[in-house]
Amino acid sequence: MIEILPNWHPIFVHFTVGMFMTAAGVRVATHAIADGTLKDQLLLVARWNLWLGMAATTLTVAAGIYAYNTVDHDTPSHAAMTLHRNWAIVTTLVFVAVTLLESVLRKRGTPQSPVITITLVAAAALLAATSWRGGELVYRHGLGVKSLPQTEGAGHSHDHGEGHTHDDASNSPGAEPEHDAHDHSHSGDEGTQEATPHTHETVSEQPATKEQNHEHTHAPGTPPHKD
Repeated sequence: MIEILPNWHPIFVHFTVGMFMTAAGVRVATHAIADGTLKDQLLLVARWNLWLGMAATTLTVAAGIYAYNTVDHDTPSHAAMTLHRNWAIVTTLVFVAVTLLESVLRKRGTPQSPVITITLVAAAALLAATSWRGGELVYRHGLGVKSLPQTEGAGHSHDHGEGHTHDDASNSPGAEPEHDAHDHSHSGDEGTQEATPHTHETVSEQPATKEQNHEHTHAPGTPPHKD
């Protein structure tokens, strides 16, 4: 069998979510359509998605139980995993009840009963909450993740879709090395003009006076100022 990390549960669960959500959405849409061929076809679509979703859910639950007992985890993730499992069991039982109810009412000649739609929408809400908790297991607790990116010292940031900058500027082709801002101390006439603005302090060998000790900010291309 093809190795899927951590197992096949993440694959099967997408069929469960997709089919059950489709069934609920189509059932709701049928109440806004007048009786006729289109309404009958949509009810058929909803029924097929409900039953196929139920079939996929048996595989989803089986793979989920296997994952619960085999995935490496710690104490916090175990609590989150148990909560997800409990929500999944309740959600599955509700969908089983909806599926059986739909079958009974269809045989009685009332497939359009709003009871089915209301119950199916409630079950879909439970499914959304269960799915969210399943996502938390991976993206918050890291369950089933084989490796994580090493971001310390080698990470990068994205600037509104305009590319990204790396912490190590030498890794970017054509990139100029970054310089930190420096404070340079110069004696009166010995200041050197830099390409970028710097803060210079005028220091004299004589005791500092109000007129002699101050800061100048030079823009590029502006000659140093002397007092």
